[in-house]
Amino acid sequence: LIQTLTFDEETVIAMIPGEVVADVAIHFREHCGFENAILVTLANDAVGYIVTEAEVLEKVTYAGKGSRFDHTRARGIIGETIRMVNPAYTPDPPFDPERGFGAISGKVDYPGDEKVLVGVIRRPQYPSSAGPPFWGKRILVDDSGAYRIDNLLPGEKFVYVREVAKDYAPGKERGKDKRTFFYGRKVPVWAGETTEHVDFHIPEDFLETEVKSLKLEEDAVRVEGNTIRGRVQIAGKVRPNERITAGIHPYGAPYILTAIPLRNPYLVVPVEVAQKGKDGATGTFAFPNLPPGRYVLSFLLDVNKNAIPEPRVDVVGGPYMHMVFEVKE
Repeated sequence: LIQTLTFDEETVIAMIPGEVVADVAIHFREHCGFENAILVTLANDAVGYIVTEAEVLEKVTYAGKGSRFDHTRARGIIGETIRMVNPAYTPDPPFDPERGFGAISGKVDYPGDEKVLVGVIRRPQYPSSAGPPFWGKRILVDDSGAYRIDNLLPGEKFVYVREVAKDYAPGKERGKDKRTFFYGRKVPVWAGETTEHVDFHIPEDFLETEVKSLKLEEDAVRVEGNTIRGRVQIAGKVRPNERITAGIHPYGAPYILTAIPLRNPYLVVPVEVAQKGKDGATGTFAFPNLPPGRYVLSFLLDVNKNAIPEPRVDVVGGPYMHMVFEVKE
């Protein structure tokens, strides 16, 4: 049941019995012909996600994969809703996958005995994010390590690489995932083109770290002239080949705390680790010669050594937005 209610020549309310994504709501507001347009969702019923035609075909987002409707049905629902209040509405031409989609291709150098898949997600999640991780669209690499992911909308995508059991098969995925090698490599996609050579090398000695967390000792941080120094608590054993770094970032920069942590610190310094046993260690750090300003701190153990903070592979501490340190001179 779709309902609309008009109050005057400027205001309309439309009610749809499903969960509508933002792009669909924007399309309604731009084409309904009213200056004040309100779209009420999950009204009278809950028939599932109503998403754009392209998002249904792409099948990368949670809503796109989870919608009960095919791409034509979702397009029809919003089109009929607009026509109820704007009979002159003419829908856009149907989405053309050949012109509108792009692709990503590359190779994975994997020395193990299991299977490996490559996947695409719209945005990475912190392990602390609500709910389990959503793995988007993914495909097994072939026997040579090559892969190609088609039908991707233009824009930035995030690519990951995971190890799965030998008996993994599409449709029989539960309990088959093993290790995550890479998570959240940003890759641009252009319509009608293939972004090639998105390659990954997995070292033969790749090991998941025994370090569980990195936590700033808040009471131990000192600002001494142009230097900020302090300590970090390390839960777990640090292996000899593992390197922990501290990053310092100007306070007030745009952060995406629910996705990828800070990628571009102003300065990175090594953390000097003093192991206290298998259960923990402490690390000291110092940022010398800082210009005047306000700063926040973060920490990184780069497990796969690709210089990209990846929350489901690496160990990330911070950014500690509630602790701002000021250098005055």
